[in-house]
Amino acid sequence: MTLLIITSAISTALVRLNREGIATHAAGILASLAGVFVALYTGLLIAYERGIPFWHSGAIPLIALAMGAVGGLSVYSIIRPLDTRVTFSLGIALLLPTLTYIIHIHVSLQGPLASIYSAQVALGSMAFKAGILAAIVGGLLGIATLKIKSKYLLIAIAVLGLLSILALRHVLLASGA
Repeated sequence: MTLLIITSAISTALVRLNREGIATHAAGILASLAGVFVALYTGLLIAYERGIPFWHSGAIPLIALAMGAVGGLSVYSIIRPLDTRVTFSLGIALLLPTLTYIIHIHVSLQGPLASIYSAQVALGSMAFKAGILAAIVGGLLGIATLKIKSKYLLIAIAVLGLLSILALRHVLLASGA
């Protein structure tokens, strides 16, 4: 986690200063690798929690990885709002945790009673509906950014990405507990 924070800060500072070169790329690659590790580790840690059946699923590490990608792309889109390639990638990335989360809910509905109850609570939650809606709208708008060139739209998509992962992560943790 410390490596992720340090490399992300260095990479962000270099990008904001418009420094092109090997140091900027190296810091970005290190930050990306650390981010992937932290996201997967978090997902694996939660997935192996046997005391909470709703979290005990093979989809949880994938959800954590997809949410990490959405979070990173969203923050980068806010820092560099005119980079439509990143926002297009964010649009596609926003659809991945949505699909994976829906698969997780479906699998949980097939599991033990505690898991079924948690999945039903998650499905009934307003935060779940808001998170899924924000992810779908942000994803579709993100894909459309190759044709639409608006700085404010790109920032709005990034904010929708952050709101969606915040809401969906809240539902995952609250419904499992």
